[in-house]
Amino acid sequence: MTHATIPRSLQYRGGRINHAGRGQAPGSHAYLDATTGRVLHLYFAKVVQTGPLYSLATVSGNHALPLVRIDHVALNGKGPVWVGEILLIGPLCFCPQGPKAENAWHANVLDSNRVARCPTMGGFSPRRTGTITIVKSPTWAFLTRDGDGQNVFVHVSQLQGSVPLAPRQRVTYEEVHSAKGPMAIKVRPL
Repeated sequence: MTHATIPRSLQYRGGRINHAGRGQAPGSHAYLDATTGRVLHLYFAKVVQTGPLYSLATVSGNHALPLVRIDHVALNGKGPVWVGEILLIGPLCFCPQGPKAENAWHANVLDSNRVARCPTMGGFSPRRTGTITIVKSPTWAFLTRDGDGQNVFVHVSQLQGSVPLAPRQRVTYEEVHSAKGPMAIKVRPL
């Protein structure tokens, strides 16, 4: 995993937390919440899979932890994320009945390293244009990419501004490659 800079101070729940050294768990960094006196253990993680609602990441320096689920609603304004991106996540929360009734570790994203994208693992692309063509439900649709006419998945969580999921709406977007094919992110009206 690419080494990322350890932030000295971070915003956390309306206050600030400060780096206090290495954490007790392998690969963790301790941060002190001066308001509550609580020590938070945060981890660097690398995004290995992304989807419309959540992403999966591996934790650096802790091989005992399986994949960690990062719900896109828990990105604290840091999203969307790309495959290969390095995130500072935590605190970790174990959810015994995770997605599809599997055990899952969940985490919030407190910081991200936008320079650490890995294009060879399906990183981001420059902005593209297209037209929303097929609306499957109020929450997702497909757009047709200008140039080659390929269909690209769009989820409502990726809409910015007043983009309706309506046929013939012209949009600009960035594209990532998920396990199921191309997906539009940061979708804006033209």
